[in-house]
Amino acid sequence: MGKFTLDGQEYQLRQNDKHDGRDHCLHGGGTTGWMNQVYDVVEVNDSLIKLQIKATDGENGFPGNVTATTTYKIVNGNTLDIVWEATTDKPTIINQTNHNYYNLSGDLENAAYDQVLYVNADNFTESDESYMPTGKVLPVEGTPMDFRTPHAVGDSIKSEYYQIKNAHGYDHNWCLNTYKDGKGDDTQVCASLYSPKSGIFMEMYTNEPGVQVYSGNFQGVDGEENIVRKRGQKYPQHVSICLESQKYPDSPNHPEWASPVLNPGENYYSHAAYKFSIK
Repeated sequence: MGKFTLDGQEYQLRQNDKHDGRDHCLHGGGTTGWMNQVYDVVEVNDSLIKLQIKATDGENGFPGNVTATTTYKIVNGNTLDIVWEATTDKPTIINQTNHNYYNLSGDLENAAYDQVLYVNADNFTESDESYMPTGKVLPVEGTPMDFRTPHAVGDSIKSEYYQIKNAHGYDHNWCLNTYKDGKGDDTQVCASLYSPKSGIFMEMYTNEPGVQVYSGNFQGVDGEENIVRKRGQKYPQHVSICLESQKYPDSPNHPEWASPVLNPGENYYSHAAYKFSIK
């Protein structure tokens, strides 16, 4: 748990996610992971900001001195384009993403059950009760995980299907049809989200093999119900949707999946884009 083996050496990572006696490494180590660090700004203009972080060998248990950048760019006025790049001096594991929450209606007082979701995926990775992939890749056909035909999230989020019950909603990795033969096509729409209230339509593109759909299952619960957000709001459960591009979760321990290994001399490159329009 919270470990992987690379080139014959086992690495124990910082275990910051605990479920039923099982301790995992989530988001790179929680409070000391990259998501909670202050990045250096290395480039900025009216439509772009490029951020850099440097991690030392052994930080949170990960090998290698790693230099990584994240570039956010506004393209054509309505597309948020994100590029992640990294280099290392030692074989390591890297799987960067973003965790933006989207409620396209602008209504943050109510759950986003009317948001219409589309995911271009025939399969998803099964998770256990601790949200860790079991290694099984299952078909979406005939299950509430099937978003190949767009439909409202609320149509199925309270299903008795064991995967949804375990996660208290959606918190799963979909295996994208836009990724084939070891390469992702980031010119094809891999997922989309639409609000009939506002008419805002968001299309997602990525070169990664998977997308994690998270429906804000712990917003408004488990101690978060008293957290006051912007403008004094207290968000309810399921108020928003995340669409996170990624290698499959726990992929270091599943060699049959796309590899997250980065070696010295290689350049890590990951891309995701979110295009907004009015329908």
